[in-house]
Amino acid sequence: MVLFGTLESAGTVEVEVGGETLTVEYVPGVRNALNATSITAAEERGSARVTKAAGELVAFYTPFSLAVAAFRPDAQIVGQ
Repeated sequence: MVLFGTLESAGTVEVEVGGETLTVEYVPGVRNALNATSITAAEERGSARVTKAAGELVAFYTPFSLAVAAFRPDAQIVGQ
């Protein structure tokens, strides 16, 4: 898992998962719908894109780091 603040600062982070190198890239311009009554009024927070070496997109989800630390104590967290 890559902490979002780390990704935002670095722009791109490479991680190895199951013996395969993946590129996690910060994508600006996405708004956070959790802190406003409408998306247009929401804070711009950004998002991420994950790709394999050949540029193929990889499906992923964005968990809360607290949940990962609590339920997957064996997970490696980049930026911690």
